[in-house]
Amino acid sequence: MKDHILEFVASGTSLRKKRGLLIVSLEGSETQIPFADISGVMILSEDVHLSSAVLSECLRQGVCIQFLDGKYMPHGLLTPYVGHRLMKARLDAQLRLSENQIRRLWQKVVIKKIQMQASCLEHSGKSAVLLKKFAQEVAPGDEGSHEAQAARKYWSELFGSEFKREPEMAGLNSFLNYGYAVLRSAVARYVVACGLNPSLGIFHKNLENPFCLVDDLMEPFRPLVDFYCREFAEEVELTPRVKRRLVDVLEHRITYRAETKPLRNVMLEYCQNFTKAVCAADSSLFDLGFQIHF
Repeated sequence: MKDHILEFVASGTSLRKKRGLLIVSLEGSETQIPFADISGVMILSEDVHLSSAVLSECLRQGVCIQFLDGKYMPHGLLTPYVGHRLMKARLDAQLRLSENQIRRLWQKVVIKKIQMQASCLEHSGKSAVLLKKFAQEVAPGDEGSHEAQAARKYWSELFGSEFKREPEMAGLNSFLNYGYAVLRSAVARYVVACGLNPSLGIFHKNLENPFCLVDDLMEPFRPLVDFYCREFAEEVELTPRVKRRLVDVLEHRITYRAETKPLRNVMLEYCQNFTKAVCAADSSLFDLGFQIHF
């Protein structure tokens, strides 16, 4: 079962492959982990040594490798090049999507994200009246920029009027960065597994970002990370305890299509459903009817 997200931060850590196992060496001690049990890898040090055999085996097993900077912002993500036998057909379907379909897909993503933000606020004992109103007013393509309007209200309600969502800042912002990196790695894996090209987003268009679609599809799940981060709003340092808690986000129970299961499993079905809508060129098939139990 692929249930381990590995993080390597200690300087001098060495990674090598041996008979289907990842061998982790540090200061004379070794740990062995089956590649088949690894869901994702996060590298936070410039002094982690890994062989090409490790990289190759991770990609062969469908494991994404993410490189993070000192603020826990991703600056590199390796994903398998061949993720699905129908990759070419899926790429053609992505390229054929009409502007109208793209705008409607993004509308659904934004509506769900704002709804989840509202739910996060309610379960935090905060007012969500305005966000619910915004969710009802989102137009195709979010022409009225309701996502941005909701964000301004959301952050001040959730963490206080003094909080500013600035990814480059330390403290709570770095906690959010780390949790989002966990989400991003998981969504990237499933996007590739579905045969989709992760660079072809429906909203994100940055030419320097090869994972625009990943950033699009993870949006509705971000409020769950925000909710987890509330536990540590008074803390300053991203400790191992905080990191372990944020990785637990992927095990959070979600109800989707009449079944309740861990978020990691829902993400796969969610990406598969998005793929179905893309291949049929029908945004109405994209089912975002999941419920997060905060």
